[in-house]
Amino acid sequence: MLQYVNNVIFEWLIVCAAKWFLGMEMHRERTRVFLAICLASFATMITKFSTDQNIIMITIFLTSFIILFVLCIERRNIVIYFLALFLSISILVQMAKVLVMTFDSMIGKKSCYESAEFFALGLLVIGSFLLSRLLKPRTGMKKLSIQYHILTSFIIIIDCLCITLLGDFVTNELVAERKWIIELAYIFTVLGVFVQLGLLVAMILSRDEHKEKEALNAKYLEEQVSHYEYLENREQETRKFRHDMNNHLTILRSLYDAGKTDEFEEYFDTISNRITSFGNQISVGNNTADAIINQYAGEAERTGITLNVEGHFPPECHIAAVDICTIFSNLLSNAIRAEREAGGNQVKLVIRSLDDEVFVEVANDYATEVKRSGNCFISTKEDRANHGLGLQNVYDCVERNHGVIHITTDNRLFDVKLNLKNTEA
Repeated sequence: MLQYVNNVIFEWLIVCAAKWFLGMEMHRERTRVFLAICLASFATMITKFSTDQNIIMITIFLTSFIILFVLCIERRNIVIYFLALFLSISILVQMAKVLVMTFDSMIGKKSCYESAEFFALGLLVIGSFLLSRLLKPRTGMKKLSIQYHILTSFIIIIDCLCITLLGDFVTNELVAERKWIIELAYIFTVLGVFVQLGLLVAMILSRDEHKEKEALNAKYLEEQVSHYEYLENREQETRKFRHDMNNHLTILRSLYDAGKTDEFEEYFDTISNRITSFGNQISVGNNTADAIINQYAGEAERTGITLNVEGHFPPECHIAAVDICTIFSNLLSNAIRAEREAGGNQVKLVIRSLDDEVFVEVANDYATEVKRSGNCFISTKEDRANHGLGLQNVYDCVERNHGVIHITTDNRLFDVKLNLKNTEA
């Protein structure tokens, strides 16, 4: 019976590892979860009627893949990821099992194969969960280049070979007066290997997160440069207009004196529109937000979409500029794209402040069906591997600023409401 429990734990450990470390989003619909549970139970029943370890291993292999395929939202390269997970977890289970059996040998207890595997799986589940909560990887290792996956797999294989061979010698072949000291040293060695693997995963994910932060900082600086270029161009246009103002007034005077009413009104309207355009700079009381809003307002206008902006930031804003850049650039970019695809002509942006909070709302029409799994929205872009992270970055910024975010998709209106704490760190 214990062996069947071990098989189920192993299959679900693969799913958990895919979510925790590869960053693969999973379906939460009850039908899919129920189907996965039925598959795991059915596979367990099949293994009960066979004593051939090869058949049992193949059954577990196929069942694990089918369960992952059923639950996984993004299935691109799923075969490669599954093979890497299956190999890595199988090796880690073997290493943990040797650790458990060595510990039992040291305390003078002879454990059976199934119970050692059960405790090994338990250690891996607990260790993996704690490591994932400690690291909190957002995008996961699936975005990393292939050399990192090869490096990790190579290190795991080498560690397993060393630990397994040395473990067999310590538990079965070694004869010494104080064998427990050697067994204790071996246990600490194995634990050190697991710590080493955990630190390796942490280092790789930290490097990836650091690169993402650098990309966000670069984007923030790019938005600022675009804003300053925009202001410089407007200033030059204003100087040119002021330089020609006397000529414009002279022409208007001559048209008025000559009684050319139609020409006078047409010329006057042209000059008025130019003057009005100089005052169209949107300002919400925050330089970073102004830069992004004006940039996207210009992009929207060129495609026939009006960005309606209401409200402003508080006089003292303690929210990091990078977070403001991330939130507004992602929300406005997505909103304008969706509005264009829906054939609409306006996007709403509302900013309000109250005491120590800032409230933001972005609303737009949408045409393409919104795919959602729990709190996660699935990108409709073809290259999903490199898209769909914008809204997740917004979630992270909101969480970092101790706020909440609420999204509704009623009546073909995609409405994002969020609040951010505006307090000094």
